[in-house]
Amino acid sequence: MKEKYFAYAKKIADQYHINYEENVSQAVSRAIEIKNNSPLANLVYLAMVDALQYQVSGDIDYARRSKKALLDLGCNKKAFEEMSDFNNQFSFKVMDYMFMPNVYIRTYIMLKESGVFTEEEHHTIAQNVEEAIEPIFAFPEWGSHNRAVVRAMNLLLASKYFPDNRHSSKWKKMGEYLMEESFGKWTIEDGSTYHPVWLNAIFVYEENCERKDLFDSPMIKYYAEFFSHMLPPSGIYPEFGDGRYGTVWGLYVSCLERLAAIYQNGHYKYAAEKMFSVLSELDPGTAPLTLKMAHSFVEAYLWADDTVLPLKPDYKSEEALCDTIGKKIIFRSGVNENDTYLLLNYRDETATNRLGQYYLRNTIPVHSEKTHHGHSDENSICHYEHNGIVMLHDGGYRWRLFRDGEWRADYFHNSVVVRRGRFMENQPFFTYLNDGGDYKRTRTEKVYFSNFSHLDVSRTRNHILDYQTIWDRSICYFKRERIFLIVDTMGVTSDGSFMYSPIFFGGNCEKLDENSYLTNYDFIGSDEFVTKIPNKGGKLHIRYIGNSFKTGTETVGRSYTEETALYRFANQDMFTGAHTYFVTLLCPDDCMNDRIDAKITYQEDDGISICVTSSESEYHLCFKSKDELGKRNSINRPTYSYDRSKVSYDTMETDSVFSFVEKGNENSFGLLAGTRLDFESKTLFSAPEGMFMQNDYSWDSVASLWIKWEDTF
Repeated sequence: MKEKYFAYAKKIADQYHINYEENVSQAVSRAIEIKNNSPLANLVYLAMVDALQYQVSGDIDYARRSKKALLDLGCNKKAFEEMSDFNNQFSFKVMDYMFMPNVYIRTYIMLKESGVFTEEEHHTIAQNVEEAIEPIFAFPEWGSHNRAVVRAMNLLLASKYFPDNRHSSKWKKMGEYLMEESFGKWTIEDGSTYHPVWLNAIFVYEENCERKDLFDSPMIKYYAEFFSHMLPPSGIYPEFGDGRYGTVWGLYVSCLERLAAIYQNGHYKYAAEKMFSVLSELDPGTAPLTLKMAHSFVEAYLWADDTVLPLKPDYKSEEALCDTIGKKIIFRSGVNENDTYLLLNYRDETATNRLGQYYLRNTIPVHSEKTHHGHSDENSICHYEHNGIVMLHDGGYRWRLFRDGEWRADYFHNSVVVRRGRFMENQPFFTYLNDGGDYKRTRTEKVYFSNFSHLDVSRTRNHILDYQTIWDRSICYFKRERIFLIVDTMGVTSDGSFMYSPIFFGGNCEKLDENSYLTNYDFIGSDEFVTKIPNKGGKLHIRYIGNSFKTGTETVGRSYTEETALYRFANQDMFTGAHTYFVTLLCPDDCMNDRIDAKITYQEDDGISICVTSSESEYHLCFKSKDELGKRNSINRPTYSYDRSKVSYDTMETDSVFSFVEKGNENSFGLLAGTRLDFESKTLFSAPEGMFMQNDYSWDSVASLWIKWEDTF
């Protein structure tokens, strides 16, 4: 793989150099127009590739080419003499203080002893570095996120490789302070674009600092597993939070290679190689964001250990990372291209690094994001693919700086939107929803996630604090049928008038009837890279179960293109303790047949039951909506009992929070957190009684909840 990374990086650089003078001239014109040198950023990234080519080949021409790019980066200096930013404190005459200095410095160090620099040029490089680093002190942004560690990395490299600079000790000190919250710790970010930026910067910092205990941290090991397990069968990392589908993949590859080498883990190597093999074919290396990532393939080359053999994992449905930090659930049939994969994100702002979150919230004017780089995507289906076809995806990062609230908002995700007051149909639906995109304060938690023989199930809870709403999203994945049932349960903490709407987005959309739609995507858009989805003609059936609510469609700008929003809405007068339910069936067209059907068989405030039929089986599913333990008795232990906690559904009676009965070739049942399950007046399961100590220290015989049971009947 090292040679493949080298060849790909070389291709990127060589393509740019074919029209080097023209590319630089256009970038200079643009830089003068916008009054900073960022349009010339590609020069520094490509310079690192040429520096690597020099080191590998020994050809001094590559060193000269790399040096020229480093010096051309500052060719606008004189043009910027009268231009300044940040209240005239400084100007970006050569480079920004974020993503360019570390690559600039490392490239220079790779060339320093080559003999291609004159003394004057050495001095110029040192001066350019100082002018890039000093502005950090005007805004030394801190917290466990990418913008802090990138600053820290730049400060460390400048202090280490330019020790004679009068500011060197100050640079080193500030770098250590900014890295303190991230080195071997959790990140507060929830954006698929920025996780690898954050981790990559930490890796570069570790390579160049005196501390060598980073990889002893269990958190770094967790992120290694996180990256590996999150990769879909397509090999293209899913979007969540701020992300662009198919971008920054080079950073994922370089991080995974470093992790594979450190931990000697074949699963990480497999993920890196699969991602590279897919995206290096889709991306010819000319996309703007790929040019900016050229250095990541240098890092992949330098970090890769090809003695570690790729090991194909056998991942199935699971929780990603954990329900405290990661807060994501993956449903999947496997890792092959034709497998099914669905990602649910229920991460809120999460109670980590509270001071850093407070600082960000009160410093940057981004009202639409949860700190940091996260969207209002709690309980959202961020990505769904089947047979190599993307069925559902997230909405992109932002189109332009001043539109960044749009796609972060709660109404641009495959989730449920809540508003106070009624939606009147004499206006566009998204006009009614649009509130500027301000982030809604939420608190999320996992209620349960479990694997059964023929289905996997999750229930995650979103306390939408700004709207006094408790929204539970339950997902059932039927493994043999490869279809999904989504049950959204809406409750409130205070009486009021609410509008609820589950929304799903599609590219092309065909209405089949009042409750059924057929959608598919030709491609997923990006402002810097367009990935053509290998669509084999597959489409997704979205069927709303039950016909008591109206549905509609609307064309909206989303993910750098136009997409179709499918919505269902309910205007509800809600009272504390009451519940409203939305049930949706997601079925790829190759899994759809006349036998696939679903119907609601019971829905009251205490729960809902649904019958799902297929050519394989008939499933009876019960979802309890009340408190998990039901009405409790504070005197006795346990405080619960079957009689106080049971719900009598259509054909089932149980006190469990979730239960199912499958009738087919093999009759089976399962439950979570229950003491008994009756089906068609027959008891399928009953927990034996055990002795419990009471408040007065006497003993009583009572049945205890079993966390889980599955069996046949």
